[in-house]
Order: sequence, then C-alpha cells, then structure tokens
Amino acid sequence: MRYNFSLTGTNGYNGPVQISFSGLPVGATGELYPTQYTTPSPLPFDIQTQNVAPGTYPFALTGTAGSLTHSASSSLVVEAALDFTGSITPASATVTAAQPANLNITLNSVNGATGSVNLQCSNLPSGAACVFNPSAPTLPANGSVSDTLTVQANSGVPAGTYPFTVVATLGSLTHNISASLVVQVSPDFSGSISPASATLSVGQAANFGITLNSVNGATGTVSLQCLNVPSGSTCAFNPSAPTLPANGSVTDTLTMQVNSRPAAVPPTTRAPRTGPDSRLPIFLLFAIMLAASLTGGTVMQSRKLRPASSLALLTCLAVFLLAAGSCGGGGGASSPPSPPPPVTFTITVQANGAGVSGTKTLGTLTITVN
Repeated sequence: MRYNFSLTGTNGYNGPVQISFSGLPVGATGELYPTQYTTPSPLPFDIQTQNVAPGTYPFALTGTAGSLTHSASSSLVVEAALDFTGSITPASATVTAAQPANLNITLNSVNGATGSVNLQCSNLPSGAACVFNPSAPTLPANGSVSDTLTVQANSGVPAGTYPFTVVATLGSLTHNISASLVVQVSPDFSGSISPASATLSVGQAANFGITLNSVNGATGTVSLQCLNVPSGSTCAFNPSAPTLPANGSVTDTLTMQVNSRPAAVPPTTRAPRTGPDSRLPIFLLFAIMLAASLTGGTVMQSRKLRPASSLALLTCLAVFLLAAGSCGGGGGASSPPSPPPPVTFTITVQANGAGVSGTKTLGTLTITVN
C-alpha cells in the first residue's frame, strides 16, 4: 500500500536527507521512492506485507542529514484477509455408465468472506460430466454452505482413475479442490437356451438347458421366468433362482410340461361324403312309379276310369315326399373325423438380478403339441 511522508527543513536547511524504516514486523517491507530526498519534498513510500498476522504494528521513518537525525512514527494496521476454504467428501467418485456418483462439497467463510460461489469442474475425461446443485451456492459471512456434485460418465469412457479439480470462485478469490473419478465397467450377464424347440404330446415334458455367464463381475441371485405359457402347460426351473458367480457361469434346467391341448385349436372340419348317394334309388323308384301312373292314367282314361289315375298319381307324390324327408339322414358310408392339426406356441424366457439393472431376455422356445 502506498503512503506519503512530508519532509520539511528548518532554520533554512534544504540539503539531502537519508530516510530509513524501523519497527516493521517480519513479513512487512517498506520501500521509498527514492531513498534520498532534498527538502522540502513529499516522500511517497510503500509497505508490502506477506504472511503477517492481523494486528497493529508501530513503525518509524528516520531521516539523517549529517549529524542531524529526526524520526516520525506511525502504525501499520494489518487486517485479516477475506477468504474461504472448500472440501469434498468422499474425495473419490466411483461411477459406471449406468450409475453416477454424488459427492458433497462444503465451503467455509474465512474472515467474513461472503457471496455467491461459482463452481466448475476441470480436467474431467472426455465423456464425463459434472452437475452442481445448486449451481452457485451463497456463502454466508463466517458460516458455511453445502453443495452436491453429481459426476457421471458414458459408456465410451475407459475404465480407470481420473484426477479432476473443482474450481471455486468468490469475487477475486479462487480455490481449487482436488478429487478423483474412478470409472468402472457396468456389471452384466448373458444367457443362452438349448435346444430352442421341442415337439410334445399331451402328458409329455421336455427339458431345456440354460447357461448364464457373468460379464464384468456381475454376481448374485438370478430370477428366471417364462412368458406367454398357454393354459394347460407349465414352465419350471431347477434351481428356481440360480446364483451367478463373479466372472463365472451357472447352468439351470427348464422343464416344459404339456398337461392338456392348448385351447386355441382350429375346429375340426367334417370329412366329405365318399359313399354312394342313398337318395338315388328313391328318385329312380319315384320316376318308375310316375311313369306307371301316367301310363295307367292313359289306359284308364280310355276306359273312362279317371279316378283311378288320380289315385295313382297321389300315391306317387306321397312316396316322393316320404323319400325326400328321409334324405337328411346319412344313409351312405362316411370317413371318420381326421385328427386335429399340431398346435405351435412360443414362450419367452427372461432373467433379472445379479446386480444388473433391468430385465434381460435369454431367448425363446418353440413348442409344438401333436
């Protein structure tokens, strides 16, 4: 800081005067411009402090001209500098592509520093990002404030440890808070089913082998289930919930049991008639009787016996009606009903667990019921 010191000669003295400092605390330095003056003149000087504790420090400027010496006293007042500190807990964030991590930031006011603190992340790897909540917390004088830092990384960030910095800025004050980002690959598992199909009759069962493989250390109990199993059929697993070892594999058996034919079966079509038509002899008989009645009617007409002809014709009509009424029955031979066609349905096998989020589809099974 720059100060001014006035130098005035007395009794007509206007010669050079050598100026020096005394009494300044350790860490404080006085500087004159220049160190030798000629009276009368103003004396500008600076006092710089570094790591000087707050307080009041008396000091003096002494002027020497030959045998003449005079001093002027003053005081240096060092005030506490406004500042703030910051910390992160935990100091390391472990993330996967599917799971971000939260860190807690604490900011503390020093010597009454107050105001909005701007927070930013620096040196994060490409594909990683950070979000602060709130984005710019307000620091109270001589108090503290907390903030939540969420760090996430996409699947393109290689596994590893990445040091990064949180840059906190309050006015002209800036502090860096160090942390590290640990990126891990997401645990996962895969599965397969063999065989993929089976043909069964009612009352039969088939076994299918399921293999589960751990990926990136996935481990734990895996729940299995079948979807779209029709009524009358069952799906069972043995064991019901296998335990998958980290970076290993486990097998399971799926048993598909068909207890009854699935309900959605197309109706059976009756076989067409293949035997001779039983109505043909009746129609032939009717034709013969009709011809006879007409012939008889002609003869009788010539003999003047028309009532007999009419009676014969009515008899033929009655026989025809009786024959037509009996035609609805199946007088001829017919084939037995054909067996129903096979029914095919598809079930889906799913799995979840082992520390892996979501449900995975292991495959589908095609079941044909004869």
